[in-house]
Amino acid sequence: MTLSVIEQILEIQIYSVANIKIEAGVIRLECKRKEATYCCPICKQQTFSRYDSSRRVIKDLTMSGKRVFVELPVYRLYCSSCKKVATEYLPFLPPHHRHTNRFIAFIHILNKYFYNSSLLAIGQKLPFDLKPFSALPFRSHGC
Repeated sequence: MTLSVIEQILEIQIYSVANIKIEAGVIRLECKRKEATYCCPICKQQTFSRYDSSRRVIKDLTMSGKRVFVELPVYRLYCSSCKKVATEYLPFLPPHHRHTNRFIAFIHILNKYFYNSSLLAIGQKLPFDLKPFSALPFRSHGC
């Protein structure tokens, strides 16, 4: 599977997969930013000034029985238009979430499939815990 196919599957438009690490039971996709332009989440103006960065680890659907984690840098930006520092907006990930939209959509599909069951009952039939997802909305944002 080529890297661009993985990027299309994950819908990580502004990032590219730089490295893939396969460990016992875990696949880690290390990503890097494609370009150095950012959108201020407050005033929606384009900015080039990074304030600092941190790494965010996002869980995706399992692949070949292995847990998949996407690791990417997330930047705090200084906006010269509104003069504020804010964390960049990621179009493929709702704010503060640590799961891909694909993963959240999968949880919602399970919920529809098991309509009369609670998420906790569904989780007992699956190899992972669904308790953290009971209040997650599935939505898409744009900048």
